[in-house]
Amino acid sequence: MAIIVDGSGGLVNSNDRSDAQTGPALQSFRIDTGNLAGKAGFELWQEELVPYWDSQPCGDVREHFRSVFESHLCGAVMIGRVGTPAQRIDRSRYRIARDGFSQYGLKIVLRGTIGKRGGDRESRADAPGDVFITDLSQPQTVESGDLDVLFVIMQRDLLAPLLTLPDEHNQRAISGQNPLAQLLRTHLTSVYHLAPSLNAVQAEAIMKPTLELAAAAINAQVSETNVGAVRVAVTQEIRRHIENQIRNPRLHAETVAAHFGLSRRKLYYLFQPFGGFATYVQQRRLHSIRADIINPALQNRSVASIAEGYGFDNYPSFVRAFRRTHEMSPREVRTLGLERCSTIGAKLTANSWHSWFFQTR
Repeated sequence: MAIIVDGSGGLVNSNDRSDAQTGPALQSFRIDTGNLAGKAGFELWQEELVPYWDSQPCGDVREHFRSVFESHLCGAVMIGRVGTPAQRIDRSRYRIARDGFSQYGLKIVLRGTIGKRGGDRESRADAPGDVFITDLSQPQTVESGDLDVLFVIMQRDLLAPLLTLPDEHNQRAISGQNPLAQLLRTHLTSVYHLAPSLNAVQAEAIMKPTLELAAAAINAQVSETNVGAVRVAVTQEIRRHIENQIRNPRLHAETVAAHFGLSRRKLYYLFQPFGGFATYVQQRRLHSIRADIINPALQNRSVASIAEGYGFDNYPSFVRAFRRTHEMSPREVRTLGLERCSTIGAKLTANSWHSWFFQTR
């Protein structure tokens, strides 16, 4: 199924597979604002493509704002290409609380620049082949020049287990000179060009190698920052253990160190990059609580009850910790999350790329 906005604002659906091709059709989406006046083109871009970010053009859009976006939905992976004029794009904690998105995105620069505003070289992709990473579960302050990129967006639950430091990559860049970045670019280029001829079954088959190649490129960046291989491997195992035991009230430094045969001093050393062991565990619990309090299936449980399930027995202290992490109170986050669930339905049609975002968040 192809979904096309033709520049006049019209939405066109069409089956673009022959009857001889087996398997359900691959869902695609394309929008081109070229035939619209500048301001109308930018408004369409905001409405259809960046409703989950705050976007501001860097130039005057009254005369012209040409953006072209094309995507193909390959199961829990979206692959596509986008070309757009220079703009600033922000994602606030308010937006995160409202939509609950947590996917990873990788953009491979074909032309132009993209990076964190005010960031250093490690957070800017400004050469062809450079890769820029975004984590939708974290705030973003991005600025791009006139840009043409290949992109892949991946469900967090599938990619995070493959990453050594899954929470440490938002708004970071990988040099296009990195061999694994070059391999990822070649792979995504091939998938992008072949996507119109793929069906959904074939697209699903390429999802796993795409995730693994993306993880390899991201993890290679970690090794380049001098993180010792043994330290990373041990820390990753401990972090998996913490996720599995996140509700366990006996999840303390002593029990975790004993489980892995480490001294507490060694455990504290391993978690120094995360602000310390206790800080890391608390942050993971606060993020898990955030996911639970905006879960419609748990809306009848009080916030206090959910927090107690993660070991927060003192509610005022929990609220203060939650606000420090998320910059909102638990009640505000829950209100926004449930409001999203009750109002978003009109946008989530069976042929909408918006539905993919909500299904894979």
